[in-house]
Amino acid sequence: MAEPAAPEDPQQQLQAQSEQQQPVQLSLPKPSGRYLRRSPDDRVAYVVETRVLDQEATPQELRDLLGSHALQTCRYYSDFDLLRGFLELKYPDCLIPPLPDKLSSYAPWKIAGQKFDQDFLDNRRFGLELFINRVLCHRRLSLCQQVVSFLRHDSEWRLRVFTPAIGQQLDAAISARSAAFRLRSPLPAAVAKAYEQLVARHYRIHRLHSTLGGILSDWCGLEEDPAFADALQTAGHYMDVYASGADSAVGEDDELLNRLREAAGFCDSVAGLCRRLELKVLKAEQLEDAIAAKRDEKRRVETDSYGLSLRGLRTRLFWRPGRGAEASGPVSAGDGHLPAGGRPGHRPPEPGRRQRLRGLGDGRLSGAAPR
Repeated sequence: MAEPAAPEDPQQQLQAQSEQQQPVQLSLPKPSGRYLRRSPDDRVAYVVETRVLDQEATPQELRDLLGSHALQTCRYYSDFDLLRGFLELKYPDCLIPPLPDKLSSYAPWKIAGQKFDQDFLDNRRFGLELFINRVLCHRRLSLCQQVVSFLRHDSEWRLRVFTPAIGQQLDAAISARSAAFRLRSPLPAAVAKAYEQLVARHYRIHRLHSTLGGILSDWCGLEEDPAFADALQTAGHYMDVYASGADSAVGEDDELLNRLREAAGFCDSVAGLCRRLELKVLKAEQLEDAIAAKRDEKRRVETDSYGLSLRGLRTRLFWRPGRGAEASGPVSAGDGHLPAGGRPGHRPPEPGRRQRLRGLGDGRLSGAAPR
C-alpha cells in the first residue's frame, strides 16, 4: 500500500510536523484581507490560535498555564517584536528565534494603492508562526509568564507584562540594536538591496518582452504575407513565454532569499547570545579580580605588612589609656586607707641632703647668670 505523499506547501509541512512532534500547537490562520483602522495607516492583525494536542506529553506547568481549552488572541507584528525583545532581555543566555521582515522593500511587491501584497502577508504570517512555535518548543521560554500572557490575554497583555522600568530597558536595547545595524551595515540588508536591484532588472526585461510580444502580435494581424505573419506570431509567442518565465524565476529567488534571511537572523541571534555571554564572563572576571584584591588586602592587614597598620595604630591609641585606667584602681583604693593630710612615701629630707640640694640650686643659678 503506497504511503501518503508529503504536502508540498511549507505551511502544511509545518502543521503536520507540529501535530506529530509538538504537544502544543499554535497556528496563525490567514487574515483574509482584514485590516484594522486604529491609526491613519492600515495595520494587519493576526489571530493566534493555541490548543493543547496531547495532555500527557505536555508538561504539567505549561498545562496549568495554558489550560485545557483552545486560546485565541489578536496580535500585531509589533507585539511579536516586543515579545522577542523582552525574551532577549529576560533570558540573555537563551537563543531567541528570529522574526521575519516587517516591511517589503522589493520592487514587485510595491503595488500602487495597496500597502502589502497578499503573498508577502502570507510569507510573514508563516514566519511569525515559525517564531512562536519555536518559542513554545523551548523548555524555559515556553514556561515564561509573559509568553503565556501573550497567548491568553488579548487587550491587557502589555499592561500585565511590561512595567515602565522594563519599557525603558527595551527602548534602550532597541535603540542600541538599531544603531548597531546602521553602523555595521549587516549582511541581510546588503543581500536584500542586491536582490532588489536584481528583481528590478528582471522586471524591466519582463516588461520589455511583454511589450515586444504585444507589438509583434498586433503586427501579425496587419501583415498580408502569411509566412511573415506566422513568423511574427511565433516571435510574439516566444516573447510572451519569456516574459511569463520571469515570474517563476523571481519566485524561486525569493524562496532562496527567505531561507538566507532566516539563516542570517539565526546568525545574528547567535552573535547576540555570544556577546551577552562574553559580557557575563567579563563581569565574572572583574568580580574575581576584586575579590582577590580584597583578600590580599585583608591578609596584609592581618600580618601587619604595612608600615602603619590598623592593628598597630589601635594599639598605640588605646593600649596606654586602658592600662592607666587599670592602674588607677589600686591607687585610688590605697588613697582611701591613708590618714588625712598625709601622702605615701613623704619623709622630711635629711640635713646633709638638704645642703647638697641647696648648693646645686646656687650653681645652676650662677651658671645661668649673664657674664
